[in-house]
Amino acid sequence: MNKPDSSIIVVGAGVFGAAAAWELALRGHPVQLIDPGPLPHPEASSTDISKVIRMDYGADRFYARMAERALEGWDAWNRSTDPPLYHQDGFLILAGEAMAPGGFEHDSHATLASMGHPVERLANGSVEARFPGWSGRLYPDGYLSRRAGWAESGNVVSWMLAQAQRAGVEVLDGEAMVELVEVRSRVTGVRTASNRVLDADIVVVAAGAWTPFLLPWLDGILTCVGQPVFHFLPSDPSPFAPDRFPPWAADMGRTGWYGFPAQPDGRVKVANHGAGIAVDPRQEKLVSPEWEGRFRAF
Repeated sequence: MNKPDSSIIVVGAGVFGAAAAWELALRGHPVQLIDPGPLPHPEASSTDISKVIRMDYGADRFYARMAERALEGWDAWNRSTDPPLYHQDGFLILAGEAMAPGGFEHDSHATLASMGHPVERLANGSVEARFPGWSGRLYPDGYLSRRAGWAESGNVVSWMLAQAQRAGVEVLDGEAMVELVEVRSRVTGVRTASNRVLDADIVVVAAGAWTPFLLPWLDGILTCVGQPVFHFLPSDPSPFAPDRFPPWAADMGRTGWYGFPAQPDGRVKVANHGAGIAVDPRQEKLVSPEWEGRFRAF
């Protein structure tokens, strides 16, 4: 077991690195958190305007229970943040046909109901009546999960970094790791792009998509992929207000479509989750014109 005061370097100040550094500092460790910056890093996956917060994971009760505990954490954070970082606007799950056992929508609904969470079934034409932005013909079934919503993910990371610093974490913004330092096959620290060597008893690498490039022996084992995301700016964003258009998944298990209500500036974020597109985080990331056509058609 490592001593409670073991020195630790965390590489990467996205949501995983920020959370790890904060928690390790609370446990009494001296912690340095390094990142090439600026923070929150504009290319990190967690630097975004929104992420869905949900317990809806099909029949996976273990994950649902984990998410249930996480929601308690969001509630606690909201009590100490003003304005809140988590918005409990619900999660609208739409099915392309009648929900049936084995389907993502049916099993998610059944799992949450068995856990005692409020879920409003939407069938027999009630989808379009309740949420007029959606076609009841295309989505004849579904439900609204009330214990769900979305988080201002980029703002959350900024807030977590501030909490980590208050807990004693030394945040080194502008220090990019280039390699691990090893002595007799034991990692003893990291070398940065400025040729600075930082020593530590333990090194935690939380570098996301950069991992196979910082740890080159993982190149070819880990493949980084991106998911296409578009921001639309409708001339009238009122139909996409949270009470009429909460975070949603449209037959997601088969189509991958999901998205969010309008932001305060009117932006409506739509995304598609699938196998993904291979990306190199060191290069410019572009979404192909083909995807734009598919998004606009949807």
